[in-house]
Amino acid sequence: MVRGLPANFIAGATAHRQDGTLFDSPVAVRFTPASYNWDWGDGSTEVFSAPGAAWEDLQLARFSETATSHVFEDRGSITIGLTVDYSVEVSLDAGDWITVEGTVAAATTVDAVVVVGKTVLVDGDCKESPSGPGC
Repeated sequence: MVRGLPANFIAGATAHRQDGTLFDSPVAVRFTPASYNWDWGDGSTEVFSAPGAAWEDLQLARFSETATSHVFEDRGSITIGLTVDYSVEVSLDAGDWITVEGTVAAATTVDAVVVVGKTVLVDGDCKESPSGPGC
């Protein structure tokens, strides 16, 4: 990530179903993402109702702001955390889906580095002029 520029984040959590048996009867549990709780690792947090999308899918240029982007102001190593809260429904013996009160949380982290990007004007291609400024 580049300090001062929007970094776009996308949660990979999706709705999923787990089938099994309970007291010798078939049971199905359906988990649906309800909220995406980001801890940016810089002291700030945000909660979103959508997972986010790639710049290309949003038809935006790279480093454009998105609904799930974040701008880091300090360079260095950070740990970014994501907790997805899932709503839960259960179906017993192939019956109707019953909503379970509350949510189930699943958390993960990723280590990242925020760097400083600098623009340098050069007098030519660095391959042709390897001793030029910025090469």
